[in-house]
Amino acid sequence: MSGFATTSAIRNALVDFKKSGKFIYAYADSYSQSAYFLASVADSIMVNPNGDIDFKGFAVEIPFMKGLFDKLDIKWQIYYAGQFKSATEPFRLDKMSIYDYMLEQISKSRNIPISELAEIANGLKVRNAHDAVSHKLAHTEGYYDQMLDMLRNKMGLKPKDKIHSIELNDYVQSYTQPSGSSKNKVAVVFAEGDITDGEQDQEGTIQGSRYAKIIRKLRQDDNVKAIVLRVNSGGGSSFASDVIWRELDLARRQGKVVISSFGDYAASGGYYIAMASDAIYAEPTTLTGSIGVFGMIPNVEGTLKK
Repeated sequence: MSGFATTSAIRNALVDFKKSGKFIYAYADSYSQSAYFLASVADSIMVNPNGDIDFKGFAVEIPFMKGLFDKLDIKWQIYYAGQFKSATEPFRLDKMSIYDYMLEQISKSRNIPISELAEIANGLKVRNAHDAVSHKLAHTEGYYDQMLDMLRNKMGLKPKDKIHSIELNDYVQSYTQPSGSSKNKVAVVFAEGDITDGEQDQEGTIQGSRYAKIIRKLRQDDNVKAIVLRVNSGGGSSFASDVIWRELDLARRQGKVVISSFGDYAASGGYYIAMASDAIYAEPTTLTGSIGVFGMIPNVEGTLKK
């Protein structure tokens, strides 16, 4: 399951695809909110008569525990550096536009005023497929075979003609690299997951020593002219982050172009490693920030005295 920024990037690619003059049809038994955001770019949107579109806006719940700890007489000794380091806020504070962006993009594609979309979401007005069509979120209700008939009609095929199709993964794998080797190469490094110390390869983590070795090897390769760092990380070890940052900084100092691209999120150490870049690019809905470090020690003396 991708995050909103990744979904947004795919949607933008579909918008560019439509500029070629080709059409997009969307069909689903039911649409989640993120799936509908993606499908809203389509020329025609069909939903199963017994399905629905989950369109109700966003919600987030952040527990602030300072009041609880005050009642328990637990005092936290909190040390943090960085004006925007927010990880400790639930312990020391009592309170704390992706939604606007989503409404704006859907409004452009579906030609529905933003205020009307907000009213539909806030009022939970889409409870079934009929509601989705009535409020113009979908063009029509229908079954999958009816969607295939629509495609045949669009492509000028006869009712019994086969529609030749290919799975996305198969299509991607069918791409062949151009023959020959260039002396000018661009290396793409994917940094996804928690940033950890060490070099043991573990799925879903960014190991400081291991990634440093990878970047060092690229830095020492004269054929590599640029490094693109794709970041999807909420951070982790400050030590490991610094080790990775150092190698990227050395690569930049040696004349290699270093570019960072942010995905769904690039926070704390995820942002730190990108600071060595010549340029940083992010999606409008990328979650980034929380820059700094922190440490917490609970003082339960007051609780024990009770």
